[in-house]
Amino acid sequence: MGLFSFTPTDMSKYTVHCLNSDNILKKIDLSAMIENGYGLSLYSANGYISATINSTNSQISDSLFLLVHSKREVFYINTIDKTSVVFRNKEFPSGIISFQLLDSKMNPISERLIYNKNELAETKMN
Repeated sequence: MGLFSFTPTDMSKYTVHCLNSDNILKKIDLSAMIENGYGLSLYSANGYISATINSTNSQISDSLFLLVHSKREVFYINTIDKTSVVFRNKEFPSGIISFQLLDSKMNPISERLIYNKNELAETKMN
């Protein structure tokens, strides 16, 4: 597993060259870039989870919703008119939490998963 970050400069096509531990090279074409769009990123530290909306525009101009759920239980759904929303991790149970950015018709635009460890919700066994 690896990580990389870059900022595309134009509508060029990009390819990632991946080399595994067996020295096998695999070339993967990245998805085509779009001129207008939104993305979602998550950051977890010090008991907080920050959900950040990334946009090709300088501001959020569309009606967007943020949905946070796990195992069919909804913890948060609301319109979002700012670029970042911060939650305390103790608001959610331990496990995989899904953050989804939705358009005005509730169609998914972007989804990110995060593993949350809520030590207050952990059951202690004797």
